[in-house]
Amino acid sequence: IGIADADVVVSMRADENPWSDYCPLTASCGNLIDLKGVKDDKKVVSGGDHLAIGLRIKARGKINDDLRVSLRLITHGNYSAGQLDSVPANGYLPTNTWDEGQVLDDLYLLPVLDGSLPGQYSLELRIYRNYDLVQLSLDGGNATSLTLSSISVLPSFKASVPSQWTTADRQFGDALRLVCFNAGAGPS
Repeated sequence: IGIADADVVVSMRADENPWSDYCPLTASCGNLIDLKGVKDDKKVVSGGDHLAIGLRIKARGKINDDLRVSLRLITHGNYSAGQLDSVPANGYLPTNTWDEGQVLDDLYLLPVLDGSLPGQYSLELRIYRNYDLVQLSLDGGNATSLTLSSISVLPSFKASVPSQWTTADRQFGDALRLVCFNAGAGPS
């Protein structure tokens, strides 16, 4: 059976969900949705990396609007190190198809721009209507953005890797980055 001929249902038990340990979040957006939790996979990134962000979102009622989620890494001077605007579920679950009370644990991969200035950035969330790009207010006030966490952006690092070595490019805390390793037999 081809993919086009089948209904695809993805389900995951809570104990299998790597995003099950969300940080609680209590915020509402435009009286349409409640933001119930957030999780980011790391607090330190470099240009060229991706930052995985999990959001737990609940529909307050039937949503007639097609809403977009916007995640941004910005400094106090509004310099951007990355932005992602998306329909929930990677484009597969528009908000106007949600049922009242539906809860979505959604994963977003925010690309960090290569060459971003190093420093401390705020991870901000905004939600807007697609048809007119109006940003919705959060918690019934005038604010249209919500700071989710603080992320350190390190300088981009590009190394030339000898052909017999394996590229790793893994960050360990704030101070150590493994760029490559040699898993060869070693000296004889």
